[in-house]
Amino acid sequence: MLIQTMKIKIYITILALFLTLQTININAQQISSGELVRVTSSDIRKYDSQLFIEMTLDLSNLKIKSNRSMSIIPVLEAEGNSKVLPEVLINGRAKHFSYLRGSQKKTDKEIFTEVRRINNTSQKLNYKTNIDFKEWMRQGKLNLHIDLCGCGGASEENSTLVVINMSDLKESNAYSWIPAVAYIVPRAEAIKRRTEEGSAYLDFPVNKTVIYPEYRRNPAELEKIRQTIEVVKNDKNTIITAITIHGYASPEGSYANNTRLARERAEELKRYVMNLYDFDEKIITAYSTAEDWDGFVRFLNKSNLKEKDEILSIINQKILPDDKELKLKALNGGEPYRFILQNWFPALRHSDYKVNYIVRGFSVVETKNIIDKRPQLLSLQEMFLLAQTYEKGSEEFNEVFDIAVRMFPEDPTANLNAASIALNKRDLSAAKKYLAKADQSLAETINNKGVLAFLEGRTEDAKYLFSKAAAAGVTQSAENLKNIETQR
Repeated sequence: MLIQTMKIKIYITILALFLTLQTININAQQISSGELVRVTSSDIRKYDSQLFIEMTLDLSNLKIKSNRSMSIIPVLEAEGNSKVLPEVLINGRAKHFSYLRGSQKKTDKEIFTEVRRINNTSQKLNYKTNIDFKEWMRQGKLNLHIDLCGCGGASEENSTLVVINMSDLKESNAYSWIPAVAYIVPRAEAIKRRTEEGSAYLDFPVNKTVIYPEYRRNPAELEKIRQTIEVVKNDKNTIITAITIHGYASPEGSYANNTRLARERAEELKRYVMNLYDFDEKIITAYSTAEDWDGFVRFLNKSNLKEKDEILSIINQKILPDDKELKLKALNGGEPYRFILQNWFPALRHSDYKVNYIVRGFSVVETKNIIDKRPQLLSLQEMFLLAQTYEKGSEEFNEVFDIAVRMFPEDPTANLNAASIALNKRDLSAAKKYLAKADQSLAETINNKGVLAFLEGRTEDAKYLFSKAAAAGVTQSAENLKNIETQR
């Protein structure tokens, strides 16, 4: 339905909607003239508790200026209920590179993908997502909210297209079978090494290095450090091996004085910790960085300062830090520097601390008692062994692997096993994310990619992947090959 007159006309037409497993009524509406974007939905399915939505966006006739963006936001809507799906962000050339640098203001919405529109070229985008199905969706509609934005970030044109009426959605038992997934038994950790860390923003009087525990924010900041240390120190299952303190000063003032302040304040914090606890002095190390320019750049990249590029150019110059500060002060009459001085520099004066420790091993019974309280103490193998005590596919079984991947988010084994859970729940977007971090050379990963292909309807790809994994000795893949034709 056209909700406001558009200055730049966008025409979206539903070309075709081919449904393999559901029956859906299509209500495509013309929202403007020009046929700039076309949307084709090739498959919408409901499997058990999941609703799968696939569309193809044809951008071939779309033209976007270099500094402009278009958002296409699918939303399932019914009276009193709505579910926003991940949006597609289409950027012009300048906006695209700004997005890659992280300098473009990010939307609060979940992004399915960001695409650079190359004008006057054929360009299509496959959109796939799945969500938990709710009964209210049967009476809803799938709408595409389309926003065209200018370089200032404000929405200039808005339109809504009703793509699908969901009232005729029907259940289907087709493809109710899921091919067998594969898990990997994690290796044991010879020594379980762990780290707790944080940042403290202590306040010091100007040019002073003595810690006053009651001064300004210091009571709360010192308490953060004590809690981090004591959680580990008071745990009978852990032994502290090292504590490191890294002090930083902000770029304000001379580099020589900041070198002294950062070093002496870090040493003062070390003495403070030593006076609180009976640690061997060899355990605690203090070091410093005179000026936190890396932190400065992180603030800059997230900012909307109009002088951002000029400031970054100054920072990247191979000149002395004091000369950089002088140039920043002179930029645009000192206005951006005054903002930075007030809003950024206080956060660049900080002390980062780490507590390194080792953890003893746990039995399955102990693991069960610990996993909900301090899962960071457990190894992947300990969690895996606990999962084997539960029925496969049960809530408890799945939860163990969910915790494991949260504790070890970059570990290939944790991600492979989490992908198995996601595939069994038909959560394909999560499965893709986990599989991308799994070891691509392992036969178990190849099997699970075959399961994903099958659930996406790519049966021939699935058969090829199962054959490859079966040849490498994955028994689940051999069974999947036997069963796949029967299920078809």
